[in-house]
Amino acid sequence: MIDKTLVYYDTLKGLAAKGDLFYLDPVTLRFTIDVTGKTILNKSLGAQRGYNALADCMLNQIQWHQANAETNILESLNVANDLPYITTVIKETLRLFPPDSASRQGKLGVELVDDQGHHCSTENAIVFTIHTEMHRAPAYSKQPEDFLRERWLFPNSKTDDNLLPMKGAYRAFEIGPRNCIAQGFIMTELRVILALLARSFDFAPAYEEWDRLHSSRVGTYGGERAYQIEEGAAHPVDKYPRRVVERV
Repeated sequence: MIDKTLVYYDTLKGLAAKGDLFYLDPVTLRFTIDVTGKTILNKSLGAQRGYNALADCMLNQIQWHQANAETNILESLNVANDLPYITTVIKETLRLFPPDSASRQGKLGVELVDDQGHHCSTENAIVFTIHTEMHRAPAYSKQPEDFLRERWLFPNSKTDDNLLPMKGAYRAFEIGPRNCIAQGFIMTELRVILALLARSFDFAPAYEEWDRLHSSRVGTYGGERAYQIEEGAAHPVDKYPRRVVERV
């Protein structure tokens, strides 16, 4: 995974040197494909370096539409399990921008009960859980629209100012028997990647620049310009135009 992250690092470094507007979403998707290929297939796909038939087919499927400045993490990989600040940032980002939703097959005798106490049969139904709506619902979290990484700092707090979502209301990796079995590994990956990259680059949004070139597409949703759209899974709208600067 480290070598794939270093390729991503070099790509961002080159973009920072050019100073041009670029699209962070597809650049990151190619990085993700490389990590997935090495982790799952034990194969270097080289998606970040150029065309690869398998990698590009995977990307087409994905886009189908209908994480300590004093530590060299390359030398101390165990530090990836002890990065509390980065962990809280990841969790809060996933709360506000979950990558997917979930569905379940309903069955006879299984009912859902809404907040008003109404019982709804699930027989002959597909039940969708919309994670974005659940994570941002005031009934389930305090200050749900605010990015508050501190809500994850004291998970065992019993005080009234506990900002954690209520039990069962945080589902970035789903919960129950169909949760993501790789969530621990994914969190470790995210911590390592952010620790390697966040110290070296500053990202700035370029939506205003993009909007001037595409005036018919200007808009926000829920106060967000980088709102999510469905492209197989959730992606930032307009491929997340950004500029990146390397720190010196």
